[in-house]
Amino acid sequence: MVNRYFFYIIMLNSLMGLSSLITTILYRHQLTGSFTSLLTAGAAGLLIFAILYSQINKFPGQPIFRTLKNAVPGWLLIPFLVIQCALSWGCGLFFLIEITQSAKIFLISGHSSIMILCLFLACILPVAGLDSKSLLFIFEFIVILSLPVLILLAWRTATDDLIQVDSMIEVIMTIGSRPDLTSITAAASMFTCITPLLVFHEHLRYVPKWLRFAGLAAGFAVQLFTFLVPVGYFGRYGVENLKIAWLAVGDSMRFENILIGRMVHIFYLFYVETTLAFVILCWHCSLQFINQADLRSGGKFRWLVLSLFGVAAICTNSFASELAVPFTMFINTRFWGEIVFVLLVLWAVRARQRHSSLASRS
Repeated sequence: MVNRYFFYIIMLNSLMGLSSLITTILYRHQLTGSFTSLLTAGAAGLLIFAILYSQINKFPGQPIFRTLKNAVPGWLLIPFLVIQCALSWGCGLFFLIEITQSAKIFLISGHSSIMILCLFLACILPVAGLDSKSLLFIFEFIVILSLPVLILLAWRTATDDLIQVDSMIEVIMTIGSRPDLTSITAAASMFTCITPLLVFHEHLRYVPKWLRFAGLAAGFAVQLFTFLVPVGYFGRYGVENLKIAWLAVGDSMRFENILIGRMVHIFYLFYVETTLAFVILCWHCSLQFINQADLRSGGKFRWLVLSLFGVAAICTNSFASELAVPFTMFINTRFWGEIVFVLLVLWAVRARQRHSSLASRS
């Protein structure tokens, strides 16, 4: 039976390309190689996955953390897991604060951001504390629920007279420009989703090559779609002045012959749903890193850690007025953290194979 959850995790990560955090970085560098950076990120993702899954597919359904613990000394592994915990929590935090700020502007403008954040936390924390297998079913449901909205967005984009195809072609023609490192890390980190796939590896069966390719191709297609469509609506220069590009796109879409008059309301609910699911994914991964660091695990401690995540998010929201600059710094750090994670896993898997080979000879 094909492991469909691999596909759902990639799609959930790729949908974060709708966020203003990602589009702001890409549109800021669109004149200096953002499109080339997207293609480079796609090629890098294919290479990373080809190397990584050529090794970990030899141990399908087995915990990656067990392999790490058998090969990496504790004095190195525990600090590394704590750092990975902080990076996963930070990634979810940035997207949570971004959706809180946008909700205050577009959805519940008469209420404070703290109240909106607490409302979102009430949805996130109980779900993030569930076991990994239950979460996979939830992510499957959310992605399937999102597919009709994506299809509707794609159909309207293809038939809308407001789309400026020339602007999209103009951006594509910058393909010869030198890629920008920040744009590469922003795009690659959203569509490769290395950390969640490794954390959930014990719940994933063997992932065949065709599914790896299909998942990455779908994720890359979503990235291209989320990058090019706002350019088509507002031009390559106009899109730079938009605070939340995709909300402006949703507001521009009109439907004359069906009950939906404006797309913005449906799109924003879809945007909130997928963003909260992504935050749940990040914070669940963070919780797993804490558990695997053998600090403590399970029971009341899990809910204590999640409560601390929530309190820290509320405290951070109080002074997080501008996210673009700190997120740019963070996304670079997280990307290289994921690369180190991959290298450490590959080294641990090779060490396990050598140990098994020696044991079989003896």
